[in-house]
Amino acid sequence: MPQDNVDEILRALEIDHSKTMDDYNAGHEIPKLWQCANGHRYVIGDCGNPNARGRCPECQIDIGGARYHVAAEGNLLARVADQTQPGHTLGAVESRSLEALPERGMSAAACAVLRFLTHATLYISAGQLGQLSEVCQLVRPAISDAEVIPFFWGHLQKDLQVLQRVLGRSCDDVYLLLHHLCHQLTKLSTVHYWTPKLKSKKEREEWERKFTEHYIQPLFQQTEEVIKNGNDLLVSDTRQGQNQLLNVVFEVSEQDEQSDEDLQHTAAPWKYRTRITVDHFFRKFELHVHGNQADSDRLPVLTLFHKESHHLRALHYVPDILALQRHLLQQLRHRLSRVDVSKTTVRDLLDKTAENPELLKLLEVFSQAWDIVKDYLFSHRCQTAEGKIVHLPEEYHTVRIGEKSPVGVLLPDTEGPGRCAYLLIHYLLVQHNDFLQRYCPHTRHTFDQLPEVPVHMLTRRHLVSYSPQTDLLPLVLAHCNSSLHLGHGDGDSATRLDYDFQGFELQLRNTLLLGKSRVLRGQRGDMEIETMSYCADITSSKLINRLGEKISQEALEVRVQRQITSEFQENLTDICQAIDSVNTTLTFLLTLKVTADQSLHAFMVETLRMKDNEGLRHSRKAQQYCCLKHVQSLWLLLCFLRARILATHNEEAFDEQGRELRKELSERQVDEVNSILRRLTPERVELVLTQIYQCIVLRLTGHSQDEDYASPDNYSLRWLLTDSVENSVYSIPGEDRQQDQLAPAELESFPESVLASQAIPVWTHVLTHLTERQQ
Repeated sequence: MPQDNVDEILRALEIDHSKTMDDYNAGHEIPKLWQCANGHRYVIGDCGNPNARGRCPECQIDIGGARYHVAAEGNLLARVADQTQPGHTLGAVESRSLEALPERGMSAAACAVLRFLTHATLYISAGQLGQLSEVCQLVRPAISDAEVIPFFWGHLQKDLQVLQRVLGRSCDDVYLLLHHLCHQLTKLSTVHYWTPKLKSKKEREEWERKFTEHYIQPLFQQTEEVIKNGNDLLVSDTRQGQNQLLNVVFEVSEQDEQSDEDLQHTAAPWKYRTRITVDHFFRKFELHVHGNQADSDRLPVLTLFHKESHHLRALHYVPDILALQRHLLQQLRHRLSRVDVSKTTVRDLLDKTAENPELLKLLEVFSQAWDIVKDYLFSHRCQTAEGKIVHLPEEYHTVRIGEKSPVGVLLPDTEGPGRCAYLLIHYLLVQHNDFLQRYCPHTRHTFDQLPEVPVHMLTRRHLVSYSPQTDLLPLVLAHCNSSLHLGHGDGDSATRLDYDFQGFELQLRNTLLLGKSRVLRGQRGDMEIETMSYCADITSSKLINRLGEKISQEALEVRVQRQITSEFQENLTDICQAIDSVNTTLTFLLTLKVTADQSLHAFMVETLRMKDNEGLRHSRKAQQYCCLKHVQSLWLLLCFLRARILATHNEEAFDEQGRELRKELSERQVDEVNSILRRLTPERVELVLTQIYQCIVLRLTGHSQDEDYASPDNYSLRWLLTDSVENSVYSIPGEDRQQDQLAPAELESFPESVLASQAIPVWTHVLTHLTERQQ
């Protein structure tokens, strides 16, 4: 395969949606995607032009504009670049489902056939001399040359399974249909239907349309005839001998005499007959309206329903997903960190919760809905009420959801793996509203007249959804005429199935589409989807400040901190358990009347009734010494220990902090920081490490929505450290101040060029420096 051909295929496989969006925007008033001066994206609703100013949710600089045409400085319309990668991007065969989906105006069955032919072509090409590496270049993500042939062979086997399901045929029947198609392709000239240069989406779709029209659609219309002729050829093949068993297997044997009085010895009634299923009904409907616009116009609602049937089938799971998510969120809220939900698998959580039935049910319905629509989530974007753009993480583009998946994928969130659940719910509810908007012109109501329902109140009666077996199959059976004629042919030709499509459409309106509601959306087009709250969300600086306003806080002495640290012996599990207990205590301290000198351990055991495996059971010193006035200092110590252990083992220590605090240090800045650290004793370096950590947790996070918030790019870390020392969040006894706290003079030589936005890399560097000196 020459390199020019590889480039041609890559271009052919690309889909550029940007021009499509530009053409659509030219004639419609729709929300538009903008970006701030720093490149962060946001959406302007209604006409899409700026008429009000705000602040970027990511960096807090001005966004929006005035008078619909004056944008804030540096704000531009964002280019809608296509996210589709060129080449083969389906990933490993294990990540594919058996669900066949309609794409680019083609039916699900046609798409499945085209995919099979593509994989067959790549498989054959890879086996030819000198072409293996060229074919390997097409695979995304990349695989080795040795994996190419097994890779495409696995996809071919999956394609056959998908075709069996979408066509409702056996494996042998699918082989016959594909063999017939390949025979037609080699026998007939394709020059009239092949576009030599597939450089654009439009050219590729035109080729797909012509190919489907001239080869695939006729195959579907002649399915019965093709299969019967194929079976006849197999039976009449003299190379296999006159095998009577083949006649019975392929149902081509003839009987000399048939009697309706001796049915047990008559083969005709017991032969395979086409099953009446929802899939068969829709296949017949496709053939009925294909190429006949008049029939399609007479059945507009059924045509629309069939076109969106895969989305509506997934919508059937949404009420169960929302209810089960609500139950799990109540159980897990404030008990897990973002690191926990990213590393803990569903199986791990099931083992800890004794096979939680709610979690098992959620996994089942979620994975079913995910398999149906995951291919549509790649390019889906949505905006939160705060203006943040949410999209699917790249690592989840081809993944299948199961017990080995992170539990976070089931818990809605606008960051991390929780985006899978958030986008799934959002996408399906948007499809529901879109369907109703297209359906309403066929009724006496307008879309705006439909009642609105918020997400948390949705039930199945509000949504246009269906179960194939319980909702649609009874309607199909009620509008199907099936007749069996003994002695009038062999096999399936003796059975005739006719459907009353008009009667079905009328019943569909009255049973599944009547009285539905639209889902309530906010001014930005957002939906009020309940999201996961993590343990750090209740221990932010605002909560700590509220605690300080109620109970005057004091710092633990350094010697006490060291004793508590030694008692935990760097056991991460014990430290996390203690943090959970302190987090729980914090929430109660804000509502109960207590005194500062009351024992923290006594409050946990006697007032909160914590169990033996909770509280401060791993530190006798903390039990004996800590009072309620030490809660903040103890919490900071425990969180610091957890972060230090995680960082030492090259794990994420600041899972709740955003990218605005992770700007890397330059080589010059590293040298300047090292120069200062070398002049300090290890004990003072540890104080620097602790002070930076406190600034990150208490000063740099959780304030982005404050009116006086300033971007960490706008001030130095030295200023922040000096200010935090001079304005300590708690009092330190005078005799211990010099030993237990840094002096402002010690920070004067800290490099001014190091910004607060580099706080996390600085903390990590100081920790590495301290560890090396202590060793």
